[in-house]
Amino acid sequence: MASLSADDRALMMVAFADDDRVPQVVDSLLALATSSVGTRQQQPGRMRCGLGGCGRRVTLAGAYACRCGRTYCQAHRPSESHDCTFDFKAFGQQILRRDNPIVRTRKVVPI
Repeated sequence: MASLSADDRALMMVAFADDDRVPQVVDSLLALATSSVGTRQQQPGRMRCGLGGCGRRVTLAGAYACRCGRTYCQAHRPSESHDCTFDFKAFGQQILRRDNPIVRTRKVVPI
């Protein structure tokens, strides 16, 4: 239901002018009309695949958390299938730089 315009609200007030509870009823009806009654809210505890078109229910055993921070079903687990935003190449290079220090020998002086 769309929200009422000022003219519609005034007409409702005039139509029921003899009842003093009308302003409260009209305000509560307007609040209900503008609230998110029609939107579906996800129940806590139910996990769904993070891919937009999939929406498959994912159990705790079948959930795959990606490094991009979302949870996917088994079909969309690979990073290529869900357009992952995580940069695996840069992450791997950072680990290699951290774990493998640069080893250089001193310059050998020729005899």
